[in-house]
Amino acid sequence: MMKLKPRKIFGIFIIVLMYLSGVLFYFARYPEIGIWDKLVNSVVLIIISPYYLIVLIVGIYFLISKKHRIADFILAIALIILFLPISPGCTAIPTPGFLLWGDFYSPFLICQTEKPRILQGNATLEVKILAPDDTPVQNLEVDLWTADAPSGPPNAGINYTNKDGIVIFKIPPGRYKIGFNANNFPKNIVYPEPVEVEVTEKEVAQKIIKLQPK
Repeated sequence: MMKLKPRKIFGIFIIVLMYLSGVLFYFARYPEIGIWDKLVNSVVLIIISPYYLIVLIVGIYFLISKKHRIADFILAIALIILFLPISPGCTAIPTPGFLLWGDFYSPFLICQTEKPRILQGNATLEVKILAPDDTPVQNLEVDLWTADAPSGPPNAGINYTNKDGIVIFKIPPGRYKIGFNANNFPKNIVYPEPVEVEVTEKEVAQKIIKLQPK
């Protein structure tokens, strides 16, 4: 039985982890598409993303090379950086690390370009996001602006939908605009216009937003 050397195991691990990051991203962001499409799209992501190509080349390097070299240490450092949850705002396009776990833990993203303002209050706004087939959309970023806010990053709140497609904001009473982040919004869905809502302390303000396919 052939025994795999540690560097070959490391190479296999890198390639598997790289592919897994794409698969997990598509499962989280595009629950409405089929499993086969998710797997195929993950392969396409590897082909079109320079970061993924770098990881793939490094993984193949460790698979086919036999001797330890100084370059091994440099490549290992590069891999660690690429698998960190770095914000796409600092890298132009998402890295494997962002897709692997940064997208689900947005407060821990490295190199946030601008920290959003979060309002706190006693009024409650509950927003439910539905896919075109009326199923709840999970892990979707929902942004909140005050009604008079200029264009730019959300100035009232950011949150992610739960398994029921619901996100809750605890904010001061007033008028608000509900919107989304265009950078990580599903590409197969029409990007909606902001939705205005009135929020009071007397009752929970509820809003259902049904997304439309392109």
